[in-house]
Amino acid sequence: MKSNQPPPHLSHAPPWYRRFVMALRRKRVDLGLSLVEVDELIGSTTGQVGKWECYDRRPTVFFASCWAEALGMEIYVRKKR
Repeated sequence: MKSNQPPPHLSHAPPWYRRFVMALRRKRVDLGLSLVEVDELIGSTTGQVGKWECYDRRPTVFFASCWAEALGMEIYVRKKR
């Protein structure tokens, strides 16, 4: 069942989430990895990372950490300043 809500594109995403996705995208591009290669590395369905990168979908915390790890990155949680 489809939602009547528009997909959470970049203009609707919170600033912290835009920074998060853009950092992962930049790293993927710097590593020369395709979207399909990252999908395979993390074990998601084909096209999933592309949907995350264009804000059509948001990953679960588990898949966000898998995404970061596949790119040699880590996610840290810290208290707000």
